[in-house]
Amino acid sequence: CMDLSDGLAIDLHRLCRESGISANLGRTLPVARGASLDDALYGGEDYELVFTAPPRTKIPPHLGTLRVTEIGAIAAGRPGRITWAGEVLKPKGFDHFT
Repeated sequence: CMDLSDGLAIDLHRLCRESGISANLGRTLPVARGASLDDALYGGEDYELVFTAPPRTKIPPHLGTLRVTEIGAIAAGRPGRITWAGEVLKPKGFDHFT
């Protein structure tokens, strides 16, 4: 589990790279009212968390008052590789070291 303060694309890339896995995002991603898809993928300061769980784990729709949304699946493959809508998603977002 990690926060998405630097953007979904780059933070999920980091999580997958460090875990030695890749991920496939579903076609539909949650986008906040007033935001664009680019904001959802690459924007920072989202105050959201991303986490993984084993495939057979039943994830509840809410954890306390927080809604849980499935956005994709972990996959074998090149560590850090994220695909979305059949395309490789570039790990763009806020990078503290550039």
